Amino acid sequence: GVIGFRNEGSSVFENITTNINVYGDRYDIGGVVGLLRDLTTITKLTNHVDITITSLFGAMESSLFYTSIAGVCGHAAETATINECYNYGDVTFVPNQGTNKLRMGGIFGYCPALASGDRLENYGDLTSNVSTTADQYIGGVVARPNTTTALTNCKSCGAITIGADVTLGDEMDLGIFAGGNAKGTTLTNCVSTNNAEGKGITLACDCVNIYVGLVGRFPTSSTTLYNHSIVDCTNSMDMHITSDFSASDSCYLTFGSAE
Repeated sequence: GVIGFRNEGSSVFENITTNINVYGDRYDIGGVVGLLRDLTTITKLTNHVDITITSLFGAMESSLFYTSIAGVCGHAAETATINECYNYGDVTFVPNQGTNKLRMGGIFGYCPALASGDRLENYGDLTSNVSTTADQYIGGVVARPNTTTALTNCKSCGAITIGADVTLGDEMDLGIFAGGNAKGTTLTNCVSTNNAEGKGITLACDCVNIYVGLVGRFPTSSTTLYNHSIVDCTNSMDMHITSDFSASDSCYLTFGSAE
């Protein structure tokens, strides 16, 4: 997009708009920023580009590696405050080979220390269609927040499609706002709708365990108490399931409308 890799030192990114489509084969990819490190404040980023991942190289074909891809930023490595970011571009992951793990978000992919996000709005469609035996984390706003995270006044208005070629040996955490492994996540005054063509979530994949909801999955622990809350949020996104689940598969839904 605009910045491939931002390393040490505090940064402020403001008022950046992108309008050039992105095609890639690396594993931290965003419409504006690929990978961010160190303490970073991100404000008023708007992405209009479509992002398409069509192939993977070398070690990135391994299930030991993640591909982090999102409309605005693929991977924000350290603590971040993110405000007023908007994505209008579609994000598509259809590599012709590879078994690596996937983190795909409308605004951000992987945010292991994201503290807060306010007015993050995604209008782009997310599509995953890769055959893999590894985990997938997909979120309409953030794919994988990994610590205490507060999302406020956010919107998820893009379709999410998991294609028939996806065969998961492990798990998929699919959240309308946040995907999986979200410790201490709070959602306040967030809204989700179908896209402009009336499409919501489509599941056509075969998988062992899939978790779907406003947040894909809240983790549990016998030793740690995580605080979660969903307050004043509205979901009007539809879900269509065409998957062929076997008797050994599990599908956990916390949803408004499903068929």
